[in-house]
Formats: sequence, C-alpha cells, structure tokens
Amino acid sequence: MAKSPPTVDPRAIVETPEKSPTPQRLVASMQELSRLDRAKTGAHDALRLWLRWNAIHETLAKSMFNKRHDQTELERLMDEAEDLRRQAIQLSMECLLEQG
Repeated sequence: MAKSPPTVDPRAIVETPEKSPTPQRLVASMQELSRLDRAKTGAHDALRLWLRWNAIHETLAKSMFNKRHDQTELERLMDEAEDLRRQAIQLSMECLLEQG
C-alpha cells in the first residue's frame, strides 16, 4: 500500500514557526502527491483494460458455441482480446512496480 504524504497541523505552524514546513518539504510533499495520483490513474486504467478484455473474452466464449458466427469476426475479436490482455498485463506490472 502506498504511503500517504506527511500532513502538517496548521496550529503547529502558527504556534511553533520554527517547525513550519520548509519550501523543500512542501515541494517533496507535492511531488509525492503527484506520484500517488499517477499511480492511482495507472491502476484505474489497468482495471479498465481488464474489464474490457473480460467483456470481449465473454463474447468470444459465447461465439465459439454459436455455429452461425462469422469466423472472420471471431478471429478479429480474438486478436483484439489478446491486444487488450497484453496492454493490461503491462500496465498492471508497471503499477505494481511503482507501488513496490
């Protein structure tokens, strides 16, 4: 699980100015927030790909039992499902490595 960025109690800044965040700490906190946002977006994109792949996979499974289904269309769907699967795997691996 990703660490949440450190929070600063506004009362501490007013009461003890020597403990107020430095510009470097503020920049570091903003960078961490940006990294977490990118990781969240990547995870959502990976999940969307897996859901799209699943929908195509279900369509393919049903089509394989339907003798009237066009073979060319079935092959096109299989190719599309394989492309989505590969994209989802790659994006999932990247998200997991970022969280690592």
